[in-house]
Amino acid sequence: MNNAYMSLGNIFGPLLAGILFDVHIHLPYLFGALVLLTAHFVSVKWIERKETVTSIAMNE
Repeated sequence: MNNAYMSLGNIFGPLLAGILFDVHIHLPYLFGALVLLTAHFVSVKWIERKETVTSIAMNE
């Protein structure tokens, strides 16, 4: 699965970046920043949820 997702990323990443670059020179960088920020917030929420579940399980 990991290899499949990496292959898809290697195909669609440059394709999407090229399309965005044709629209405006800064769009690929802004899109990359948006993806990284989204991943950051999802990771933080996931960690908070995991800590909450762990603390609830420890109290029971």
